[in-house]
Amino acid sequence: MTTRASANSPGNPPWPPLSPPRKRAAAGNANRSSAASDKISKQTEKMINKESNIKALNTLLRGEISAVETYTQAIEKFTGSQEAGTLQSLKAEHQESAAILRQHVTQAGGTPDSGSGAWGTFAQAVEGTAKLLGESAALKALVEGEQHGIKEYESALENEDVSLEAKDSIRDSLLPSLFDHIASLESLRV
Repeated sequence: MTTRASANSPGNPPWPPLSPPRKRAAAGNANRSSAASDKISKQTEKMINKESNIKALNTLLRGEISAVETYTQAIEKFTGSQEAGTLQSLKAEHQESAAILRQHVTQAGGTPDSGSGAWGTFAQAVEGTAKLLGESAALKALVEGEQHGIKEYESALENEDVSLEAKDSIRDSLLPSLFDHIASLESLRV
């Protein structure tokens, strides 16, 4: 009886001490709890990476939509000239790039953006001003837009959250096409 009274004395828990098998079971529960917590953390991290991937891809998509809008505006400046055909081809390539990015956004589980956003408004304002100043200024504005696109794609290649499939598309076709666009535009400026 004295052992029971001493077990209930202040500072001692009201339950008997754990036997070695019960200690292992308690430790196992703690490990399972930790594993469940790790699983939740990894799922949360995946969701954040997924959202970050979609956001980065939509940023690139808005840039391509902006390029299409800007080329449409520039083509008006060059209507009937040889340059108009080249600009039309570059616009078509930006439309293809936008389609590729839409596929990547959809495959990632996102909804592709449909407009160019703030960058499109800015790019159109720059191109509109350049149109007023002449063909050379319009071509220069297009080159600057392509250079901005290169920086955006290079940034996406460095972004850990952008999917490997999207990075392959950027490396294999989207980014190289922008360098080709600059060369084409520079040849028109001569």
